[in-house]
Amino acid sequence: MGTPCTSQTRFTATGGVRTCVELSGPPRGTIRAIKIKQLDGTAVDATAALYSIFEACESDGSASSSASCPECVGGPAYLGDPDLYRITPDLAVVAGSYLEFQLGYLYCNRDRYAPNLQRRIYLEFAPDGAGAQEWGIALEIEAAELNS
Repeated sequence: MGTPCTSQTRFTATGGVRTCVELSGPPRGTIRAIKIKQLDGTAVDATAALYSIFEACESDGSASSSASCPECVGGPAYLGDPDLYRITPDLAVVAGSYLEFQLGYLYCNRDRYAPNLQRRIYLEFAPDGAGAQEWGIALEIEAAELNS
């Protein structure tokens, strides 16, 4: 069994705009739970999904709010289809509710960085409505143990 850890982030999203948020976490592991809640603004529905590579979150050309990959080097090229790097299916967030998914999704970061594995997971988030909204996300992750 791996080491448990929690990653939590507060972020701003704009209604009607797809946002990519960089989350910290071990370079590989199992996501045991995802918790998402709107912290302020008029309550709206939203859709969320997690990806293992930066480009999958950026694939349709939408602007990113906080993720960046200026130092991507080497490694296999991004294959152009975000579904190949999807960790979760689309998750529906219902307006005014606290969302918690109990999961068992395995993942491994696929960014092409040198020389070390990265500690990133990418949240693609699309809220309804308009204007700026504050959201919070917490991931419960079981880090994978590597054999020596």
